[in-house]
Amino acid sequence: MEVKGFEEFVYKKRSINKQKEAQISITKTGIFCINGLCMRKYFKDFDYVVFLYSDIEKQIAIKPMKNNEDNTYIISRIKSKKSNKIYRGTIGAKSFFDYFKIPYKEKVKAYSVSWNDEEKFLIIDINS
Repeated sequence: MEVKGFEEFVYKKRSINKQKEAQISITKTGIFCINGLCMRKYFKDFDYVVFLYSDIEKQIAIKPMKNNEDNTYIISRIKSKKSNKIYRGTIGAKSFFDYFKIPYKEKVKAYSVSWNDEEKFLIIDINS
């Protein structure tokens, strides 16, 4: 559609298969939002996680767990309505952030993650 003095917005659909990097965002409400690539790569066979924190390194570790044990948090999965594939995941973590005084209320920020093969957990460097 052409209207003098206006430009039409053209919506470009994003595909969950085109994500290039596994990322986790921290929201202003204290929730970890896990993108689809990260969910498929690291959390596919897991329903729970344990959080760890290094105050010295300013790093958060998220260890995937198969069973609900002490100090585990559940991973909520969000599926695509069309393909029924895992679109993303969320984990409520406000109490974790508050306990360690990790700031989260100012802005939403996406972080790249790295995998620690020895300890079998993801690392989020909150300094980045």
